[in-house]
Amino acid sequence: MVDPTKAGTGLMILEATMSNLNGDPDRESDPRTLETTEGEFGMVSDVSIKRKVRDMVLFKDGPIWEGISKSLGITAKGFDLLERPDRNRAEIGALSAEDFLSSFWDARIFGSNFLVENTGRKTGRGKKNKESGSEVEADEPGTSHKYAGPVAFSWGKTLAPVSIIRATCTNISPVQEGKSRGMAPGSYRVVEHGVYSVPFTYSPHNGRKTRVTAIDLEIMLQLLPHIGLLSSRTRPQVNARHVYYAKHDSAFGSVAPYKILEALTPRVKVSGPTNSWADYEDVTVPKLDGAVITDYSINAYKGNLAA
Repeated sequence: MVDPTKAGTGLMILEATMSNLNGDPDRESDPRTLETTEGEFGMVSDVSIKRKVRDMVLFKDGPIWEGISKSLGITAKGFDLLERPDRNRAEIGALSAEDFLSSFWDARIFGSNFLVENTGRKTGRGKKNKESGSEVEADEPGTSHKYAGPVAFSWGKTLAPVSIIRATCTNISPVQEGKSRGMAPGSYRVVEHGVYSVPFTYSPHNGRKTRVTAIDLEIMLQLLPHIGLLSSRTRPQVNARHVYYAKHDSAFGSVAPYKILEALTPRVKVSGPTNSWADYEDVTVPKLDGAVITDYSINAYKGNLAA
């Protein structure tokens, strides 16, 4: 189990094949990329990674939450999500800091920037309406909940340039009256193959403020290898090759994070875009004095191919 009082350094290695890991809303959901002198590199935002983890925690009636909650011996209480489409702002703004943090798992893990204006619970005390002179029930000011998250993901970038495939697709069922078929010009946009490096860190300083627990951290680390389960037509093949987490021996960190990330990053064996995982040289997990590295992807799958 992770110790929330000690620093942590993490690295996800995600492989995407014929998939759009993270669409760019500024470019009609084209795969996010970064143009450089060395070529076009794939990108994935921190928000995209956190959204995928949140979606697995959100659906409490689903088999993913059922499996993780059974594994960790927890119930749904205390593991609600703040970032959800149906949240009630008035109710959340009326919560005390203690109730807020004890309710929302993602606020404890990723922080919160929940702001309210002068809204909240009714106080039951009257005040004069300036225009009518009648007495109305006053609002109690709501509470803003602002916390820096203890877990911070960096934007991920592919280790090699990528090739983007774009195509127009048709549908036998028309989406408009009078049309014999449906057509979506340029709707299929995927990365042919890419391996993304996504670093992340855990700060016990921020964790103390959000009251994060070892269970909170374990939920995230055990779910990260499975984000490929949230597949779609343009995201059918996303695999977490590695989800490394280095548990430091102190709150300050015992090993320089850059050394850990350098030691865990696969090496590209070819020039230009890659075609498969065979184009990379994987690394051997080093033994470090002051930190223990665990690859959560190893224990994510219990079965093996038969000989």
